[in-house]
Amino acid sequence: RIRTSNTKQMIVANMASIVQILSTCIDANQRGCQVIRDFHEKYKHNGINGGGSDVANVVNQGILKTQGDIKSVVTMADIDAQRAIVDKGLRPKWGEGLCIIGEEDDGISCDAVDGGDIEKLLEPLKADLLNRFLSDDPAENRKRWEFPLDELTIFVDPLDGTREFVEGRVHNVGCLIGIARNQRAIGGAIGVPFPRCNSDGSSSDFVVHYALTLGNDENFHGTWPHEAGKVEGSGTSQYQQGGEENVTVFTGDSQNPILSKATKTAMDLASSISTNPPTHSILGGASAKLLHVAMEPNSIALLHFNTELWDTCATEALIKAKGGKVTDFFGSPLVHTSTKTEGNVLGVIASSPGSLSSKIHSALCEQMRADVASVKTLCGVSKWMGAFTSNDAQAVDISRDLDGSPVSKQWIEKQFGRTQSDKSCSIPSLKSYSVPESDTFRGLMSNGCRIVLDWETEEDMVDHESSVQRSRPPQSTAFLKRIVMSDLSHAKSKIKNAPHKLIRDVKSYGVESSFLTSRACKHGLIRKAGVRVNSVYGSDLRPILGTSDPE
Repeated sequence: RIRTSNTKQMIVANMASIVQILSTCIDANQRGCQVIRDFHEKYKHNGINGGGSDVANVVNQGILKTQGDIKSVVTMADIDAQRAIVDKGLRPKWGEGLCIIGEEDDGISCDAVDGGDIEKLLEPLKADLLNRFLSDDPAENRKRWEFPLDELTIFVDPLDGTREFVEGRVHNVGCLIGIARNQRAIGGAIGVPFPRCNSDGSSSDFVVHYALTLGNDENFHGTWPHEAGKVEGSGTSQYQQGGEENVTVFTGDSQNPILSKATKTAMDLASSISTNPPTHSILGGASAKLLHVAMEPNSIALLHFNTELWDTCATEALIKAKGGKVTDFFGSPLVHTSTKTEGNVLGVIASSPGSLSSKIHSALCEQMRADVASVKTLCGVSKWMGAFTSNDAQAVDISRDLDGSPVSKQWIEKQFGRTQSDKSCSIPSLKSYSVPESDTFRGLMSNGCRIVLDWETEEDMVDHESSVQRSRPPQSTAFLKRIVMSDLSHAKSKIKNAPHKLIRDVKSYGVESSFLTSRACKHGLIRKAGVRVNSVYGSDLRPILGTSDPE
């Protein structure tokens, strides 16, 4: 997105401090945790939280979003917690200018029980809980911490692990409020309504873990209230267990064959890299698994393919702020944006800080890209790539559009001039494509991959309903060059050490693309003069101008 000077002043009027927004998320999270605890206290002896996994008890205290699926249960605690967080908290504080997406936005009603009295939660949210991170200079605070509201999205999961909640494993329940900017998770508040903080294992008052990570050393994390556990910036917590070489792999109880294969691969990798045998721990709740990764050294978590953006936004920010990593199963960063229509359909892998877990994480993603059967199931057939026939490792972490989704057949066809709605189009349709790892480039400032295109042949193009004469298939291969600065570690070091060079790089990409897609190049140099220059079929440029000069 390129902002002109005419819109700049409008954006300045809607700026907000990310530190203050995070502070209100912490306060709102405390309210959500209190609603959950009040609900638990009221109904723990009435069939909920106390009687195992009896589905009848669950339905008596809530409803199932998906009929017969215990994992889809929603209770009044979910709905009331979201009301406390959003309707009575964040929305009145920040207005309609801040995009807020909650899990219970679909209006599901649950009349089986009445929730707690959340009308008492009418005080304005506190925006000063993190003032110790601000300087005494207002101008410096504006430059470091203020962003346009339209670049931010809040993702709310008022009660993560509802199945754990109704089946009595309340220690695995979480309350999640995540902050995303320009598709990336940058902050969050992770509430633990029933933490195991006492030496006897009993539950004390709730705690809220928080984090902010902007990718340029503007990172901090901590726990609220302060005396509940961890000191800001510390890499240890009450959850830490085991020695330096003990690796733990956390998963849920899903029997998905790809997840099972990834779990076995992770265990094998840990056995080959670590000096001690790894441990496989089955744990319910997305936030519980990811919080363990944030708190415990040498931890890996694998999440199934049905988690949503509100399950991962806040927890990813905490893991990244502490030096860990979160990707999909193939190694690409997660994308958190209000326009994304599907959740984390390519799975989630999270690893704690440290070289050991990071090494296992990278090797696991590499092996998943080499597992062609998994790639075909998740990305092929009726998905983005089609039913490709290659048995080679696939660079599906590179063949992505700028929104982070795998490049689709339809997008490639469009670059070659074929439109889906044009029945008279003479260009053949693309049956499938593959991206062999052997023809992939991963560089400091750009990534690239060779796309092998499988077009319809004359035999495939028999069309009894149309007499359109199809042309010969276009190129059999094309090269995709992809540059997303926030995905490149070298670019992130440049923004700290040499921002003027990064600005130069961005301008150079614009010059390169403008030249190669110009009529002067395509028709003048290539066709008339016969100069050998790359033929560019399409280009997608989205420079995002920052809010401060010159960044």
